[in-house]
Amino acid sequence: YGDSIDKEIVFKASRYDKGDPAYLNCPMNKNDYIHFRNELIIGEQANLFLDEGIVVFFGDNAPEELQDFAVIHKLEQISGEIVVGTKISLSDSNLEVVSVGPVANENFKNLGHLVLKLDSSTEEAQLGDVRCTFDNKPNLSIGDNLRINN
Repeated sequence: YGDSIDKEIVFKASRYDKGDPAYLNCPMNKNDYIHFRNELIIGEQANLFLDEGIVVFFGDNAPEELQDFAVIHKLEQISGEIVVGTKISLSDSNLEVVSVGPVANENFKNLGHLVLKLDSSTEEAQLGDVRCTFDNKPNLSIGDNLRINN
């Protein structure tokens, strides 16, 4: 990835101007930072999972090794439960829950971890999964919203 760095903007420097230059510095204002942070919200492999009908969510405290295939969201206080019949809006899609795994709500509340299976199957969901019907497969984009309505 090093060849993609714009050396006209990014510069090498030492930490606290002490020692040899060992860090790449990326000067940015608040808007640049927010855009940069948002660029990291959808893991590089998240759309590969989506192609298989799976959307994996993790809160923003997820370990780095999990962020590559997940949609990372700001972990907030969650009230209520996801149950059969719950309506979910994701990106440009409307989903309806048909089965909820026994630990799915606990995982979502504690870790921000949610696995949506977009297979329209009425089979019992696995432990942490939430199976859904959908009107069309979501087209995930940075800045999309996830809304869960009971």
